[in-house]
Amino acid sequence: MNICFISIDCGITEGSDYTDKRTGINYVSDAGFIDSGINQEISSTSISGTLDIQFSTLRSFPQSTRNCYTLRPKQGKGNRYLIRARFNYGNYDLKGQPPKFDLYLGNDPWSRVNVKVSSATDYEIIHLASSDYIYVCLVNIGLGNPFISALELRLLDSTMYADDKNLRSLTLSARTNFGTSKIVRYADDKYDRIWYPIASTNTKDIQTSSPISLGSSTKESVPSKVMSTAVIPANPTADLFYSWTATDKTEEYFMYIHYAEIETLERNETREFNIYLNDAYWDGPISPTDHITSTYFTSFYNASSYELTLRRTKSSTLPTMLNAIELYNPIHLQQRQTHDQDATTMWSTKSTYGLKRNWQGDPCVPQDSMWDGVKCSNDTDNLRIISMNLSFSGLSGEITHALANLTVIQSLDLSYNNLTGSVPTFLASLNFLKNL
Repeated sequence: MNICFISIDCGITEGSDYTDKRTGINYVSDAGFIDSGINQEISSTSISGTLDIQFSTLRSFPQSTRNCYTLRPKQGKGNRYLIRARFNYGNYDLKGQPPKFDLYLGNDPWSRVNVKVSSATDYEIIHLASSDYIYVCLVNIGLGNPFISALELRLLDSTMYADDKNLRSLTLSARTNFGTSKIVRYADDKYDRIWYPIASTNTKDIQTSSPISLGSSTKESVPSKVMSTAVIPANPTADLFYSWTATDKTEEYFMYIHYAEIETLERNETREFNIYLNDAYWDGPISPTDHITSTYFTSFYNASSYELTLRRTKSSTLPTMLNAIELYNPIHLQQRQTHDQDATTMWSTKSTYGLKRNWQGDPCVPQDSMWDGVKCSNDTDNLRIISMNLSFSGLSGEITHALANLTVIQSLDLSYNNLTGSVPTFLASLNFLKNL
């Protein structure tokens, strides 16, 4: 089992797990990560041998407006993670009308989920965690019941996709592998990024069986399997194009162009090209290094559509080439969450007493979904729990020592339960406690 991965198949039987034959990744039931929702299976007419096994079941949420998965990776905060939410409607409800709903990371909007009847959709974000707890939430916006097929978290190296200036998160727009018809992911990519092929016109595929190593300009650890294929124009003197449409003109893009020479060049041969974006010169001349990956990075915005052009220079004897491209949209998340110590206390208390309240997601945010009986301070980025009312909650046994970690709590109500034992001395050390 890869300890850097959390792999959840939503909708399978509680307590079950399996190893995916295609990837070798171990998947577990989502029952240990969320309390709400209903297990469902896609319709028999939607089952296909080409579908990932995770897409055959799902968990739907016909009741609460907001439902959250709680992820707590062992590596904790301060690390960069790839988080992927996967959706396959599969006409599970036989309505033929897939819903639309919002996807949140904690208290921050991530994306609006808009899926089709007959195809699976992924939403992916690269996220620098400021808390030990990561909450992935599905929010009903009145356009059908939210659902989810799979949820995956992968630890990345700290140098990958670093945006140190603003500590922004990156939502995936496209990750494209040229020169092949096959998807590449784990174990060829040790971080389990999914590299999709693309059908190109007026191009020719090329490949090599030799390994491709990483150059000093590449922090993103692009797999050798991805870099060992590429496209060149069918007409050696023609340009290479890659185009897409923006959903919003103000949407910013981070673009990573990965290239490596994978053909054996003769002494009198050269491959050299310039990069243009919407007909404006961007960079170059570029000469790919023999079997070594180089990465060109740029950011831009303020257009409704984009066309990337790779154009050979006059001195180049060989056509231009392209191995792989990644496109991301940077977003700034407030990451306003409950203090880790207080959140750990709440989850421990919930587990100790087997509480069946609608306690899920972050205890303090958003304010309209604050945990029942809980009140929080509102003056810091790391919210603290200042009041907790667990009266009439059917608690039994001794008062849990975990409550000693609610160091700024002012009011604690444990009345009308079946608690036993003496009043613990740690309550006297809670300096802000006024009402017990």
